[in-house]
Amino acid sequence: MGVIQVGLMVREQLHLEFTVRETARVAARSADPVSAATEISTALLKRAPTEISINILPGPHHGTEMIKVQISVTAHSSVPLIGAVFKDRRLQATATMAREPP
Repeated sequence: MGVIQVGLMVREQLHLEFTVRETARVAARSADPVSAATEISTALLKRAPTEISINILPGPHHGTEMIKVQISVTAHSSVPLIGAVFKDRRLQATATMAREPP
């Protein structure tokens, strides 16, 4: 049962990585990156993230901007009996993409 719980946590982390990449991509192409990122991350996670951080940073070249998205979620233990041993975990992922004009 412990192996199942670890597998579920790994699956949750992989899904979070996908979500943060897609969120950064959508935010980089949007005129309003904060609302776009919040909307797409909630839709992909099928729940509100525990914490979402969207930063607009200066890029490596003059006149460019980067969008950095960081999302944290709480992954709940869902396997019976083992859930008491494995505490809820906070998972986090970050992605950075160059900002594109909308």
